[in-house]
Amino acid sequence: MDALLPAQAAQPHAWVEKLIQDTDELRSADTEAFRAAVGATSALHRELYLLGGGMDTTLRLGEDSELAYRLAQRGAVFVPVPAARSWHLGIPTATRSPDLVRRHNTPYLANRMPLPRFRRWQAARTWRVPYVEVAVDAASAGYESVGTCVDSVLAGTLTDCTVLLLGPWSQLDDARTSPFEETHGDLRLLREHAGGDPRVHLVEELPGSSFPAAFRLELDPRRVLSRDTLERMVAAADRSRAGLVEVGADPSAARLWRTAAVERGRRVLPGVDEAEAVARVWGRATLDARRIGLWDRRALGRRDLLVLLGRPPLRPGRSASVARWSRRPRRPLGSVLRRARRLVQARLGRRGTRPARDRGSTSGLR
Repeated sequence: MDALLPAQAAQPHAWVEKLIQDTDELRSADTEAFRAAVGATSALHRELYLLGGGMDTTLRLGEDSELAYRLAQRGAVFVPVPAARSWHLGIPTATRSPDLVRRHNTPYLANRMPLPRFRRWQAARTWRVPYVEVAVDAASAGYESVGTCVDSVLAGTLTDCTVLLLGPWSQLDDARTSPFEETHGDLRLLREHAGGDPRVHLVEELPGSSFPAAFRLELDPRRVLSRDTLERMVAAADRSRAGLVEVGADPSAARLWRTAAVERGRRVLPGVDEAEAVARVWGRATLDARRIGLWDRRALGRRDLLVLLGRPPLRPGRSASVARWSRRPRRPLGSVLRRARRLVQARLGRRGTRPARDRGSTSGLR
């Protein structure tokens, strides 16, 4: 074989070999180890192949990378075998026309693969496969609490998510009864409140796995997220390379599970408590609720909710793009200088100043 296909005449996958070399043969590649599985150069058990869903035959290019992503979410461990050899008949399309391949693959792979994150760089977008799946039990709290909880998720900076709203939705019928005496009146209000958002899915049973999404957040319906809470939790999971991220004081308030860690724990440690299995195969991290902006709905007033969930006001003469970045417009320079002048004059005794207006406080957020 070496005489027919000498190694020195081949064109290696330079970036794949560099990835393997830079990550100690993928030992430190963490969640992006699957990127090394390109072409028909991988060997795996049939059971794992079928568990991952097999090859997506609707793709014309990039199907190897997309399959590798799904295998990773099923808990696969990618092990390079340097001594193994494989040959591609002819120069690969990605080598002949890299720009055309990249242009073609970007929308297809971005829609199906939350990882790696560089393909999904656009803000305020949703995709076929979400990055994070958020599960909220709609039947365990009232309409006001659950509705606010869901609103806080949807208002967050991480829009690449879906909400699974768990409840007995099939029990809601069209019978003409008093809306104030209905057994499932709160559920009907929730369906009307959140069901119109395409990111919200009304389910009666929580799927056993968050596959193919990269994460699942189990969120207490009595909790409210700040705009960047979900993003902070995911960043903490990646920074600490944890399979499970919990809130210290009350772990049941919010638990972020990494799909790949859960699947690997189930395969490697069957019968072991899920949290313990994930901690052993991937790691576990704890966060402080206040530092990530996770609040108890019962401690928040209307003003607090307006700050957390309300739209920034559009001031006269200010464009929407400017108002989006600043909830309260900055003072004009002239106003700042006049205020500074009055303060200096007051210190010198030339004139008095009016006491500063009390803007109030938000007790729930302090």
